[in-house]
Amino acid sequence: MILKNARFIKNTALFIVCFLLAFWLSAYKMPLNALTQTIVGWSNSHLHGLITDTYESGSDPITFATLVAVLLVYSFMLYAACRKLIAVFKR
Repeated sequence: MILKNARFIKNTALFIVCFLLAFWLSAYKMPLNALTQTIVGWSNSHLHGLITDTYESGSDPITFATLVAVLLVYSFMLYAACRKLIAVFKR
């Protein structure tokens, strides 16, 4: 049981590091910023009719939810790549 908990904590820590790295890579003037802004713009243009209240530009729920979803996808991809690299180097 202790080894399962240790593996869970290690995997969770690796995912958090990958999430922070994905957040950093999608920040302003970073490599994934253009792709992230394109996805957010597309979702905002298609789903903007669902918002009934007025929001400040960039702070509406659609933009926030899309950013979180995109960051999760990036971090899952980074996590999978890190796990593959760790498996290769363990052999």
